[in-house]
Amino acid sequence: MRVACVLRHATLSGSLDNKFSADDLEYLKGTWREKGVVQKQNALILALAALTKLPGSPVLLVAECDHVLAWCSTVDEFNYHLNALVQRQLVTCQTMDPEWTVTPNGWERVEQLSMADPLSTDLVFVAMSFDGSLAAAWTEGLFPGIGDAGYRPERVDTAHHADKIDDRIMAKIRESRFVVVDVTTQNRGAYFEAGFALGLGRRVIWCVREDDLGAVHFDTRQFNHVVWKEPADLRIRMRDRILGVFGRGPRR
Repeated sequence: MRVACVLRHATLSGSLDNKFSADDLEYLKGTWREKGVVQKQNALILALAALTKLPGSPVLLVAECDHVLAWCSTVDEFNYHLNALVQRQLVTCQTMDPEWTVTPNGWERVEQLSMADPLSTDLVFVAMSFDGSLAAAWTEGLFPGIGDAGYRPERVDTAHHADKIDDRIMAKIRESRFVVVDVTTQNRGAYFEAGFALGLGRRVIWCVREDDLGAVHFDTRQFNHVVWKEPADLRIRMRDRILGVFGRGPRR
């Protein structure tokens, strides 16, 4: 049952790919943690939201198969948590058809959970200068290094959107497990994003290219920086720092 729960949630989050191996299975089994009642209901509402194609669209659940969405070992326990979500007005159900719909209150709860619990995400927002001299630092250093540690790196310019860029940045920082900030070239935007993350209580991994270390702002020199020379060096150092501080992430 535990393996089924872990595999279902890893699939739902996109942590698995077509190259899933026995080693991946052993790793995922090691991520198991016993869940409490509230945690199971939170997991269930998040899973229903992830399975919903469009807000208002129903999700068909088959308790015999889908009880693992709530980390449940039995169908009876699963039904209890589903009914609890109904009583809390987070989901509704058609009596004659086992299709469940997330309510407006449910979507509000999903947003609260996503913002309040950074441990529920594998996203890592990266703040850095877009100067051409740092292009390889992203493509050959930070992007693969963060991925090697099991997390999903994202820069504000790597996803299509129609939002104001400042709103997009702040939203992504709110969604992130932690934030990586490279201050090479002393980009003011990177410092701003680091400050916003710290204000939210997100942990920040600071890094800087060795030849720019002396220019790091006085107020942030106290933080331990990942100092790098070449992109390949940055990849290894970033991976090792993340693994040492946060442990391996859920992505493989």
